Amino acid sequence: MNLVKITLVTMTNVFVSEYNVSSEFIRLIMAVDDRMMDSIWIRYFADLYNTKHLLFSMWMVVLVCTYSGLLIGILELLDFCCRWISRIIRRKES
Repeated sequence: MNLVKITLVTMTNVFVSEYNVSSEFIRLIMAVDDRMMDSIWIRYFADLYNTKHLLFSMWMVVLVCTYSGLLIGILELLDFCCRWISRIIRRKES
């Protein structure tokens, strides 16, 4: 099941040859096809991606920082637990 279909739409070579435009001026339009999305949250972010780019960018910064912080926090907690367990094992060995 495709949650997000990204459709890349470009102007064709006919436009380039008709109007004598170099290929660097062709615009690439990226749009998310949100017709098949079931989740309200995914549809919300797809709509943001299509309409409000600044708000979408701010949401992505917040989400990436949050998930990165959670991952680093979990790794720090695991590191603390491993050090604590190794201290207990060293005490029992001596």
